[in-house]
Amino acid sequence: MAQRAQSFSKELGSWVTKQKSKNSHQDKHLVAFLAVKENVKEALDAGFSRKTIWKFFQENKQLECRYETFTRYVKRHLTEKLEEDAKGKARDKLVKNPTEISSFKFSATPKPSEELF
Repeated sequence: MAQRAQSFSKELGSWVTKQKSKNSHQDKHLVAFLAVKENVKEALDAGFSRKTIWKFFQENKQLECRYETFTRYVKRHLTEKLEEDAKGKARDKLVKNPTEISSFKFSATPKPSEELF
């Protein structure tokens, strides 16, 4: 039984090592993107297209990922964060005093000063 447990742990260890090597490309591409993230943001703010930015980094050997991967990283790390910040600012403008509760009072009899038509 102990011998079987040792062989299993060795087998599991070799499997984990193989799995780490498979994911290393993904990790490598993400780390490379995060290194140039501020440059990408600056270029997008300046009006350059994503494709142009990606080609520039490809030619300068700063990114080796595919264009689809690059656009996914831009969306995940730049675009979605900007949208969340904009929503948060808009929400802050709408809610002046979060402790103040507005209410609605219904009256079946209309006020004489109000005209229906």
